[in-house]
Amino acid sequence: MKDIEPTCSLEEHAKKIEQAIKITVEATVPAKRTTKKPWISEETLKLADEKRRLKQLRNVSLEYTQQYKGLCKKVKRSARQDKEHWIQDQCEQAEKGLNIGNTREAYDLIKMLRKEFVPRLNVIRNQEGTMLQTNDDIKRRWTQYCSSLYKDPGGGNGMIKELVDIEPPEDEVHQDILYSEVQTAINSLKRNKSPGSDGITAEMLQAGGEPLSRQIHKLCNKAWHEGTIPEEWGKSILVPIPKKGDL
Repeated sequence: MKDIEPTCSLEEHAKKIEQAIKITVEATVPAKRTTKKPWISEETLKLADEKRRLKQLRNVSLEYTQQYKGLCKKVKRSARQDKEHWIQDQCEQAEKGLNIGNTREAYDLIKMLRKEFVPRLNVIRNQEGTMLQTNDDIKRRWTQYCSSLYKDPGGGNGMIKELVDIEPPEDEVHQDILYSEVQTAINSLKRNKSPGSDGITAEMLQAGGEPLSRQIHKLCNKAWHEGTIPEEWGKSILVPIPKKGDL
């Protein structure tokens, strides 16, 4: 935190705070494994642990970013091979059970294999009902859909323009955000919530103490005076919830 220069740009300031948090978390908080799938091998788990470590550092440098991308492909390939071997083994056991007359065990295995199937969520239809499969087409469709959700059918652009043209009170233009306000905002963040695209949780911000909250206070005032926000603050994660029927 001490390396952050007061004269650095808003984007640089935000990026340095993010990097400092991730490096500190990597050095002090052990990575937690998720529940192990029956087909995942120890070799794949080790690769996943290394990928999880690099995920915290992927924005620190280009080298870390390239290592992280390469490891993501390696983990997917290894997990896919593990699952193929596991399914093959289960099928052989089911076939063996049928051959020796152990139908109950065989059908239990078949039922379990059917449960492992999860429908794909990344294939959706456009407005004309045509199935979209390429990532670019799917992204454009989600953008179009979300834009339509928040579009004002009554055409309220005139009112928005009027609000933009209104000058704020003179005494508020040059008034800084108070440090106590930033502290209160950080402390009031709800815990045990999923992070945004930067991977930073409320617990990380709250554990940073005064050094971190001071830098966030400076960053907020810089954004307030410049009338803009860091690029990362404008990003969000869309989580589709599957239901019956087409998406």
